[in-house]
Amino acid sequence: MKSSSRVKQKLHDALTEKFVNSIPSQNARDFKCLSNLAKARLSHGKANQSRIAYLIHPSKGRVETENGMMEICCNFYQDLYNVKPIDTSYWSELFEDITTLNQNDIDLLDRDITAGECFEALKAIQLDRVPGDDGLTIELWRFIFPIIGGHFIKMVNIAKDKGHFHDGLLNGLLTLLKKESEFKGTMKNFRPLSLMNIDYKIITKVLSSRLKKVMNKIIHHNQIAGIPGRTIHDNIHLIRAIIDHHSRNRIPLGITMWDQEKAFDRVNHLYFFEVLRQFGFGNNFINMIKLLYTNSIFTIKFNNILSEKVFFNSGIRQGCSLSGYLYVLCLELLLNLIRKNPKIPGVLVPGSQYRSLVNTILQNDETNIEIKTLAYADDVCTFAFNTNDEFETYELFKKYSYASGGKTNDTKTVIFWISDCLDPPSFNAKIEREKCTFLRIPMDTQGQLPQEEIDKMSTSFYKIPNLCWKKEDCAFGLIHLESMIISYRIKCGLTITNTTPKIWTFFALPYVGLQLYKYSPWLWTNLIPHLHNDKQFFSDVAIHTAKWLKRGGNVINNGNDKSIYWRFINLNIYQPP
Repeated sequence: MKSSSRVKQKLHDALTEKFVNSIPSQNARDFKCLSNLAKARLSHGKANQSRIAYLIHPSKGRVETENGMMEICCNFYQDLYNVKPIDTSYWSELFEDITTLNQNDIDLLDRDITAGECFEALKAIQLDRVPGDDGLTIELWRFIFPIIGGHFIKMVNIAKDKGHFHDGLLNGLLTLLKKESEFKGTMKNFRPLSLMNIDYKIITKVLSSRLKKVMNKIIHHNQIAGIPGRTIHDNIHLIRAIIDHHSRNRIPLGITMWDQEKAFDRVNHLYFFEVLRQFGFGNNFINMIKLLYTNSIFTIKFNNILSEKVFFNSGIRQGCSLSGYLYVLCLELLLNLIRKNPKIPGVLVPGSQYRSLVNTILQNDETNIEIKTLAYADDVCTFAFNTNDEFETYELFKKYSYASGGKTNDTKTVIFWISDCLDPPSFNAKIEREKCTFLRIPMDTQGQLPQEEIDKMSTSFYKIPNLCWKKEDCAFGLIHLESMIISYRIKCGLTITNTTPKIWTFFALPYVGLQLYKYSPWLWTNLIPHLHNDKQFFSDVAIHTAKWLKRGGNVINNGNDKSIYWRFINLNIYQPP
């Protein structure tokens, strides 16, 4: 009896412990129940908002039936992803004088894919992502890959031998998201979201992880999209400095922001594969890319209805980590044409007027380097002083379009004219004189944030609750405003305190900073001076640096020596982060 009682007691204790550990309190259960109900209602509301009630047919007008709208949708994307005509006679001019990969880089990219690489790629893919049309989530793949990893590699090798993957791996699911602009019933009012299967993403993640290690060797530093060591802030700070410099010195300048229609979707695959060959990529890497584009198809999800299969015969396929790198490679040939064309003007980096100082610091003759173009993926800007400059640049865009299948959107291309004393020439593109948006950052003719944008932020962003409340309450979830400031300083690489000399508030001479980019990329990325008044300019930096040079200070980075800025840190001229 005693033994039976002890067993019953232990069983009771075990069940009690399990109950306590697994069953939350009543309040928590009530909260969870209400939370699920709220999420369900929110999801239902969003579903109703995203439902498409009608579309405009080119000849039939307004169409409201599901079958009719699906037909419009399928016809649009079939036309978009059909093969774009190209003229290969322009290839020789585009492929001339481009940087190619060295043998070590080719070998890195060409080696066979391993199970270890695939598992690391799998772990690098973010969780809680919507799966592709097979419904298999990233969480499931992480669980089963240690078991099936060998079979996965075998599948890849079989595909290489046969020249194509099995049915299903290349299937994509295209969902349509309404743009924020007013809905007018056209397909251009939607932004397509491509959902790829995880097995496809694993392969592309492996290839992109290799590719990003060599991109900076063949892509000019004026293209900053997705390349390690470069950020979108590079070109934002640079264009601000250029605008500020020309505005201060009353030098008229037009900044042309080119718009390319469906830039990723119009790239011809023949051109795309030829670009890889011209850059020197090995056969194994190119063949793997071809495998990912051979017989690739997608299904359109429209009002929770799936379309028939549509073939993907044109464009850089989005929905994976590889697409951005591949497009940057295709566009680099256009940017290279612009940079080397003597008829297209450029601008010197502000600060290059201190020629003697620049020569002393750099100790070379590369002091007349002009910036002719800035790019972030397909967002390209160039410079124009007159209509001929615009014409010459437009001609190069036309050559690129003929060679690749691209198309310049003339109605959305804008020229931002910077001058308060001269009217702009008769440009063909639309002209803006008060403000522009560069990489989604509004700027006025001084390179500053326009006052109306500041007023918009002040109505909501400056409210303390918006900063400190929880993220689930649609706030930023910051612990404290001071913590935000400290973290921002660390991120930028400079701690500005009251004891820091005033001249080091804007310490980096931009031109020198650009040349020293290869030594310390974060210097150019984060510390470009953005001036706010006439008192703080580059002369203070020039004077201070000149004194350093007169004392015999060495400023050239040789071997493992530190650059000039780290030497200043060592001398406590300013404090490191």
